[in-house]
Amino acid sequence: MSLEESVRQLVERQAVVDLLHRWCYLVDSFQLRRLVEETYAEDGFDDHGGGPVVGRKAIQEWYAGSTANVAAIAHNIANVIVELDGDHATMRSNVISWTWTMANVDAGPLRPADYALSISYHDELTKYEEGWRFDEKTLVSNTARVDQAHVLALGALPKTQSGPQGLARRSPPLATGDGTVEGGRPHPWYRAVVGG
Repeated sequence: MSLEESVRQLVERQAVVDLLHRWCYLVDSFQLRRLVEETYAEDGFDDHGGGPVVGRKAIQEWYAGSTANVAAIAHNIANVIVELDGDHATMRSNVISWTWTMANVDAGPLRPADYALSISYHDELTKYEEGWRFDEKTLVSNTARVDQAHVLALGALPKTQSGPQGLARRSPPLATGDGTVEGGRPHPWYRAVVGG
């Protein structure tokens, strides 16, 4: 790969990661109209555990409903892996999201979070005329060694949070320790991490 190609790859990869950070900022600041317009493709797909929601309007409505009981939220992203293929990208990231609910708002500004989730995003993106956008954003539980989803880091998840409740009922990707998941299939992110 030439220096010019390497620089282009770095620039595009950073643009994809920046989109993820913008998505977090817009969710955390409840700017839902901007969220869908600036981060999703027009016919984008979002599945936060309760089933797929398709299209910007439907995604915005879903976020409005799912955050109605939320006083504050903070998404903390780590372990971002981006695979570029021309104007398409696949991205995986881990997230710890801290949530303070409206139910406990009277406890004051120094109260601890009501709950925290430890989860992963698997995203498919395309570079459109206006820039990179999510075609598919899917919330999944972290890879596990047992057939049990682990999504709640601490606290108690309200029943009103249907997405994570649904996610907890799904089986996680099972890790075998050698870069494969159940059935010996290569884990989709193993190649990106170790080059295998």
